[in-house]
Amino acid sequence: MHVAKSRQGLFEEVERVALAPLPGEPFEYTEWKTAKVHPDCHVEDEKTFYSVPHRLIGRRLDVRLTYRAVEIFQDHQRVASPCAVPSAVATSR
Repeated sequence: MHVAKSRQGLFEEVERVALAPLPGEPFEYTEWKTAKVHPDCHVEDEKTFYSVPHRLIGRRLDVRLTYRAVEIFQDHQRVASPCAVPSAVATSR
């Protein structure tokens, strides 16, 4: 006679052994955008301006926005990390 295993039984037998522990840090949502450097050495995100080195005027840079930080990259190298939280986060508090 064939007895079907319960979902719990299958979980214990197959899935539980494959589980890894949770990461030590909580997941941090990250939003990436592209911004062009203005003539005044700033990039803009939602009416918030972040300064970058003057040598980057006119270039398109990648902007990484998280709850805690803003980082600005050129060719995968961080060129600025202004001490400010993204405007969308600041206004949602």
